[in-house]
Amino acid sequence: MPASITANPLFIRLTRRGVSLRTTLWVAVGSMLFSMLAGTASGLASHMLESLSMLLLILIIGTPSFLLNGLYPPVIAVFAAIVVGNDVRSEDYTMLKLTLITPQQVVRGYISASLYRQRMLHAIALGLSFIGLFQNFGLLISNTLSMQYAATSLAPLNAAVSITASLLAVLRIIGLAILASLMGVAFSLLWRQRDPAAVVAAIVMIILQVVGALLSSAGYWFIFFSHLDSDMTTKLIAIFQVGYGVLSVVLVCLLTWGTMCLARRWV
Repeated sequence: MPASITANPLFIRLTRRGVSLRTTLWVAVGSMLFSMLAGTASGLASHMLESLSMLLLILIIGTPSFLLNGLYPPVIAVFAAIVVGNDVRSEDYTMLKLTLITPQQVVRGYISASLYRQRMLHAIALGLSFIGLFQNFGLLISNTLSMQYAATSLAPLNAAVSITASLLAVLRIIGLAILASLMGVAFSLLWRQRDPAAVVAAIVMIILQVVGALLSSAGYWFIFFSHLDSDMTTKLIAIFQVGYGVLSVVLVCLLTWGTMCLARRWV
């Protein structure tokens, strides 16, 4: 039996030579550098830019965020469904089922293979996922230089919350990537057809993202329209940001575990 992912027969068969890992690493570094420069600059300049310049900066920062939160998971799900949907109808898969490979190893092999074949996309997404963290660092530096802000008792709280929420957002994006790949794998194993599996997997990921966005927006609206004083509003926003981040990561992990259990039954 395969002892590791790289020894999994499905991973070996489905991963073909493409972009080298060294190239992928350089792409990840370049994406991270863009996040560091753009995010930090936007945070530092947020109090100094005019409206038009600020709008341009929001577009520079917001476009990667939209791509990550809007398109990245569905694209992963569609690709995984296509890879698995093509393979499960092949003679190689029929022969593989006659071996001692377990359902769990089949699912893990498909997930790792589909993720590996999209490594260039993941390298870009991983680098861009840190743009919010660097933006908060820049904003923290800008606020620290402001004596009026630094003298307030809520300055350390805002700094800690912003960094924690950004790190949780990175973990959520990584978790969504794994969950999206698993969704494509699971529906392809269920129906043995790539097209309906790809469509349904993409729709499920879009629904999950829309629900998450609506819950996040509802939380902020509730806080802002509670007519509380500024200090209490700031504290509630801090609690909500961290709580929502932790809850979203936990829910993604639970959904991944549940989908994995179903996928093993559908092998």
